[in-house]
Amino acid sequence: MKKHIIYCIYNAEGSLMGEINYLWKKYTSNFKCSLCDITHKIFFEKLEWKQYVQKVNFRLKTIHLDEQTSD
Repeated sequence: MKKHIIYCIYNAEGSLMGEINYLWKKYTSNFKCSLCDITHKIFFEKLEWKQYVQKVNFRLKTIHLDEQTSD
């Protein structure tokens, strides 16, 4: 049972406009989100990331900047 949770936060908003804004900044001004680079290839989640998440002994939860709670 995976008890501990590690939150991984994308440097982008999760809405459609947030995603479009992120892609625009990435390709026009060299804006970076390291987590995006680790977990995704343009629009799809990387197979390597999916396999890694299944192997670890803790839970990884990915969220966007606008999905954070006050906690």
